[in-house]
Amino acid sequence: MEIKGRKIENGRPLICVSVAENAADAAVKKILDLSQKPIEAIEVRADHLKAVDINSEIEKISNELSGKTGDKIIIFTYRTKAEGGLGDSEEEVYIKILNTASNLSFFDIVDVEGARLCNPKQTISSLKPAVLMSYHDFNKTPDTEFLTDKLKSMYEDGGDIAKIAVMPQNMRDVLRVFEATLSVKEEYPDKPLITISMGKLGTSSRIFGEAFGSCLTFATDGSESAPGQIPYEKVRKLLDGIDEVL
Repeated sequence: MEIKGRKIENGRPLICVSVAENAADAAVKKILDLSQKPIEAIEVRADHLKAVDINSEIEKISNELSGKTGDKIIIFTYRTKAEGGLGDSEEEVYIKILNTASNLSFFDIVDVEGARLCNPKQTISSLKPAVLMSYHDFNKTPDTEFLTDKLKSMYEDGGDIAKIAVMPQNMRDVLRVFEATLSVKEEYPDKPLITISMGKLGTSSRIFGEAFGSCLTFATDGSESAPGQIPYEKVRKLLDGIDEVL
């Protein structure tokens, strides 16, 4: 899979930084700043926007930034409260926001929470950008079989990229994430996936996930959008160090 000349596959993971501002103007300023940084992707967290009309704010961001972010991959995310975000979990509202983002050429990837949809395949088939299907659990790490099945179901529902982010209680939970990642990657070698074990315990998954097949890691440029994120400068140095060894 390739977007804007960047391959999303095995090997060194792309570095993505999230923008979680509460107004379109602030988001535009932050995205423009990040577009000059040595990262590969920017996630726009629309669920943090405070406006009454979220869709208009999303359109404003797109209009202001069209053609100004170079080769950065732009990921649209409206994370619902059900999965750790601030957004409305009602299906009708959620689908409308996804469709708004989908119709704006500014966004290269749209994040979709399959659990919010009664008919994921139908909704996903109508979206124009690449679809990143996601599942988040901020309380625990389900067993390996659950994680493996969840990732596979995302592909079966039409997702181009599958993502899980879960919270470990111990290092065995982190190992379960690695195990599920490797298992799914072996079965779907040509399908990109992103797997994250959150919090301090899961820090290794943000750096060594590539060894098991994870293709992108989320970092921070200040405040973190999820527990355990590392500043992108440190992530890049660590990845550079791994490349030197290998």
